[in-house]
Amino acid sequence: VYPLTSSSFFCLFALVSHFLFISVKIIQSGIEQIPMEVENAASVLQGAKRKIVHCILLPQLQGVLLCSFFVVFVCAFGELSTTLLLVPPGRETIAAKIYNVMHYGADDILATLCTITVLILFTMGGLVLLCQKTVINHFSKPVI
Repeated sequence: VYPLTSSSFFCLFALVSHFLFISVKIIQSGIEQIPMEVENAASVLQGAKRKIVHCILLPQLQGVLLCSFFVVFVCAFGELSTTLLLVPPGRETIAAKIYNVMHYGADDILATLCTITVLILFTMGGLVLLCQKTVINHFSKPVI
């Protein structure tokens, strides 16, 4: 049990499970926006359920999945309470480091850490938008 709690994967698992409900709600909303006729048409054509999900539903949900990933990433990136409880000794997240630096009053380090945080979030947002644009362009081409 000790190697599990001393690794960073335990903290990552806790953060993901902590914000999983947000992801589920976003994906559920995306699934509800897909017309039921699309799935019914695929089932009429004798498609297996796995093939319907893989070939029809997942391509339509890729933008929603990217959005869900980004929202959970932003929420988990700034989460402090879970990381303070579960991060193993000797390791620290940026949110915990900012908290500690604020406590001790080192303003120059605090400004640097906050700037790094904003740059990481903007970079991830840009990557998600780029991936989403690529996905939309890929699936908007007509299949001949």
